[in-house]
Amino acid sequence: MNKQFFLITLTIGLLLTACCNTAEKTTTSSVEVTEEKITTSSEAPVLTQAQPTSTYVPPTRTPSPTIELTPTPASLFMADPRLYVLPIEDMPSGFSYILEDTGTVSNEFVAQTRDNPDEFLTRIEEWGRVDGFSVYYENTRAATPYVQISVVIMAAPDGAQDYFEYLRGERIQTGGSPVSVPNLADGSYAFTTTFTDAQDNQIREYEVSFIKRNVIGTTRTWAMAHTANFDDALTYAKKLVSRISEPPPETVVPAFPTRVPLPTSGPDRIEIEETQTLGPIWNSTHDENYTVEIALHEVRFNSGDEWGEPREGYVYALVDLSVSNLGPGLLRNLGWSDFQMRDGNGVLRDSESWLPGTDDCWLEFVDLSPDGSIRGCVGFEVPMEGSLELIYAPYQYEALEEGRYLSFTIRP
Repeated sequence: MNKQFFLITLTIGLLLTACCNTAEKTTTSSVEVTEEKITTSSEAPVLTQAQPTSTYVPPTRTPSPTIELTPTPASLFMADPRLYVLPIEDMPSGFSYILEDTGTVSNEFVAQTRDNPDEFLTRIEEWGRVDGFSVYYENTRAATPYVQISVVIMAAPDGAQDYFEYLRGERIQTGGSPVSVPNLADGSYAFTTTFTDAQDNQIREYEVSFIKRNVIGTTRTWAMAHTANFDDALTYAKKLVSRISEPPPETVVPAFPTRVPLPTSGPDRIEIEETQTLGPIWNSTHDENYTVEIALHEVRFNSGDEWGEPREGYVYALVDLSVSNLGPGLLRNLGWSDFQMRDGNGVLRDSESWLPGTDDCWLEFVDLSPDGSIRGCVGFEVPMEGSLELIYAPYQYEALEEGRYLSFTIRP
């Protein structure tokens, strides 16, 4: 009995020992597997679901790793800015240039339009503004008669974006009202402004600006408020985007007209400070008298441009002058046709209706009230050599009699 009890006890002890050893091995194996999994997970990140944030953080303009911060030259638009603006061939029929507002828009010119030109010049140079060009068109018979197309070339897209955002903010500060516009190129915005012109007409301006890589394009339109149409400005902007995207070769740069540069010294520019008075002059139609005062300032000579050249042996003469009405009556319908140029052969030449270089100063037809005055220029095609004499003849359809006209010596 004791022997049997001993054997049973020994058997139970052996079984318990075996079970403990099995459990220990199982536990040890489990730990080793777990450690292996942890080690593996530290080498390959585990994808987890993003948790929503409580505060919105706006995106920055830092480019993604797949985009170079400074694009290669091939990815930039760095040609002559005249290539990118819309030429007159892309405008509807009937439009013509406004010459005095067409041309290069340099950094210095832009800076001078601000209150702090030196500081602003430094700022746009830091942004990388390279060059700009602007062209104005008009068709007074169109529903949208005035159109401006402008392009600015920047050195890189990041600086272009900074300048683009600055211009947007500046437009808001100057009272522009935002207009909804579809996205154009790499970003766009639109504004409108309404103002009253000198004739008390309500004029509405629409502006659409966009950025494409390193180029900023802008279209502006002006029209009577009741006929103004935003779609016109948007249509021009879309055309401008297409032209910037696929500019023509540099060998076909459009020949935009420009103002004739005025010489600053030498025989092409003659300063004349002379004033003469004529009157009283009787206006038989209105039975009133007035006295006129003519003051000459200077005479400029040029040989024209691609839009007009004088005949061989001739030159254009542009006379800068002022006209004042000393009263007591009204000086009616004063204009460029009141002046003539007499050459050394005694030939009287009428002033021209338009000449290169006169767009920004042309003497328009006006009525002058007593004490009223106006300054402008009149132009003539004259011989390159010989004497010249400017004639003001209010009785232009009658003979030049003593005391009935004024004479100024231009070239003795």
